[in-house]
Amino acid sequence: MGASSYTFACATPAETMEDWLSGIARALTFYGGVPQLIVPDFVPGNKIRLLCPLALCGGKRGVPVLRRRGANI
Repeated sequence: MGASSYTFACATPAETMEDWLSGIARALTFYGGVPQLIVPDFVPGNKIRLLCPLALCGGKRGVPVLRRRGANI
């Protein structure tokens, strides 16, 4: 999918989790597949808390923990 040279764009009224998930679902439908891993390209600092709940952040809210690919969360 990364080398498909297709472009998908999606405008949303806000930057909520619902908007983000809806955009991802629409993109995956557009590309006709699901990658093994989805990595956001750019996440502003104020969005880290939204995308990184406390349970996934190593005990500190807003502090992401890099995990080895394929590690169970």
